[in-house]
Amino acid sequence: MIASGTRPGAHEALARGGRLMHVYVFGHLPVQLGLAVTGGAVGAAVAGSGSHIAAPLAGCVLGGVALFLMATAMVRAAFTGPCDRVVLIRLVTAGAALCLLPLAGHAPVAGVLAALAALLAASVVAETPAHRRCLGL
Repeated sequence: MIASGTRPGAHEALARGGRLMHVYVFGHLPVQLGLAVTGGAVGAAVAGSGSHIAAPLAGCVLGGVALFLMATAMVRAAFTGPCDRVVLIRLVTAGAALCLLPLAGHAPVAGVLAALAALLAASVVAETPAHRRCLGL
């Protein structure tokens, strides 16, 4: 049997409706918004005419990623608790993405996107042991 990594009773609470179901359903709205904003902003940044990313565009790229990470962390926290390792990693990664904002206007587009990609890759690597434990691997 594969363990889900959620706290006991979380799936049953989701099936019954109520607060956990609302967190799950409505928590995915900012997840989708973060993905949409990031996708559009990355496309505009890559297709843009300048070698440097404009501050508003950098805000959309980095802010969209931070929104996605915070929203997925909050949805997961509803099931696993706020001290779950993956929740904490995602919140720290969101904060680190926002810390790139002051540097983004001075760096080339490729540099900003590469730094963000490296940050996200490091986050995935850091989360891997927690996911393996949940899957019983």
